[in-house]
Amino acid sequence: MYEGNERHIWSDDGIARIKDTDRAVELSALLDENDPAHVAIEQTLLLFAASGVELSAHAVETAVKVGRHQHRILQEADESAHGVKRDQEGGVVYYARTGSIIKIGTTTNMHARMAEILPDEVLATEPGSYRLEAQRHRQFRKLRVPGKVEWFHAGPLLQEHVLSLRALHGEPDPALPVRHNS
Repeated sequence: MYEGNERHIWSDDGIARIKDTDRAVELSALLDENDPAHVAIEQTLLLFAASGVELSAHAVETAVKVGRHQHRILQEADESAHGVKRDQEGGVVYYARTGSIIKIGTTTNMHARMAEILPDEVLATEPGSYRLEAQRHRQFRKLRVPGKVEWFHAGPLLQEHVLSLRALHGEPDPALPVRHNS
């Protein structure tokens, strides 16, 4: 499942792999993972790198400021948002792969939900409900599949997030219903 020095979720077509030598990944390792804006700062760093910005100490400082600002804007929007469903006790946010895209959803009954959507693989779960699901949808919005609210491309940040959830919460239950490849 995991090959060489590259970290990725699956090895079928190697999309969006993170290489340990990638400068943005090296710099993001220097960031404080406990900073609530950590993900927004990492996304800003990756955007800078993709835009050809030289990732100097000054660029990292700027990414921190921009990321924290973006995080504040998203938090304020979340607090004033209307129509967000009330969280369900005992809910989980799940990450399920079908082909090369990942569904981020929530349920209180994983077995029944996976039987409904029958993914290729359940990648990870984390305790939470609608609020956390909405937060994850915003966090990975740049990876959203056009026209699909809960489906996302498996970009490096999403893959890293799934790996961190596995490390924190363990592997998903192998008895969950998934599509069996013949």
